[in-house]
Amino acid sequence: MIELERINDFIEWVIRIIFTNLIWFIHILLGGIILGVFPATVSLFATTRQWLKKENNFSTWKYYHQYYKKNFWKINILGYTYVLIGLLLVGGLLFTESMSGMLYTSIYYFLLIVFTFYFLNLFYFFTVYVHFDLEHKGFLIQPFIIMLISFKENTFIIAGLILIGYLIYQFPVVFPILSGTMPTYFVVKILLKRFNNLQKMKQ
Repeated sequence: MIELERINDFIEWVIRIIFTNLIWFIHILLGGIILGVFPATVSLFATTRQWLKKENNFSTWKYYHQYYKKNFWKINILGYTYVLIGLLLVGGLLFTESMSGMLYTSIYYFLLIVFTFYFLNLFYFFTVYVHFDLEHKGFLIQPFIIMLISFKENTFIIAGLILIGYLIYQFPVVFPILSGTMPTYFVVKILLKRFNNLQKMKQ
């Protein structure tokens, strides 16, 4: 009986993962892709957080869509602020790569390290956004600070994302059903525990 319950729970979890990934794609398209990607993604993080908090008695579509509409413009402003920072870093990388000399080489590798942290910080940004109530500037600063003091979590996230990316690469048929939800579920599961510990330490 217990094994049957576990099997049912697993099947329910898989269906939820696939369904939510479909909702994610739909909401990206609803925003015309450009304006849809950030609110759709942050809504995915918010919905996943609800699951991991064991708050399962809600309509996934309704909760997701309401969160999407409520945060549409705010998350787009914050998201494209991050995009601008990323473009500046990429511009710096391209410029220093085209130059010769030890100084430019050193700057290039420094910017490459910064860009790696920038990419990792995006996952912290979305998770912080759905977990904390901060002002605009706080959402740009706090994720970076938390990332810098979370070496163990960073290691797990990088290793997990590489593994998920490898599996999707090897089995591209799963891309439409797992590409958004699986990385999000993995990251939120790791960081939710980290955030709860930080809040306890602060109290």
